[in-house]
Amino acid sequence: DTQDQVIGFSGRVFDKIPGKTVHADAGKYINTPNTLLYDKSRALYGLEKAKLAIREAGSSVLVEGNLDVVMSHQAGVKNAVAPCGTAFTLDHLKTLKRYGEKILLAFDDDAAGEAALKKGVNTALANGISVMVVAMPLGKDTADVVKEKPELWLEAVAKPVPYMEFILSKTLAH
Repeated sequence: DTQDQVIGFSGRVFDKIPGKTVHADAGKYINTPNTLLYDKSRALYGLEKAKLAIREAGSSVLVEGNLDVVMSHQAGVKNAVAPCGTAFTLDHLKTLKRYGEKILLAFDDDAAGEAALKKGVNTALANGISVMVVAMPLGKDTADVVKEKPELWLEAVAKPVPYMEFILSKTLAH
């Protein structure tokens, strides 16, 4: 939470282990269910570490998962946070707005990421928040880009684009 207190746990499924069964509906991240302390529609992973950087930059970088936050911070993007096991919500937006007026959305370049991006843009614009898109380099997720070429991640975050420009360039590339 914002006071650096543990309110829940999260884990990431990397690869299937031969002979072990992972629940068929398990997502990439497995999180604590909602409790009195932990509400995934409000919790933002990494906010305690990122809030000062968000204030300094005037913007937050919203990535998909915990490892994306960790890798972003290691690469120098200290204003990165992630929703915890749910899509970007109005509560997340209200929390981020307290620290900075602009949100940069950096979701994975897959169907789920595209749906989350569209919903995030709509939520932000409907609530008067400036929102831009960070085009994912190499068509990978944040953690993988940082692992392979951190300079590409830094460059992408430094040059976010408006949503319509992002959609047009993506459409024209196909």
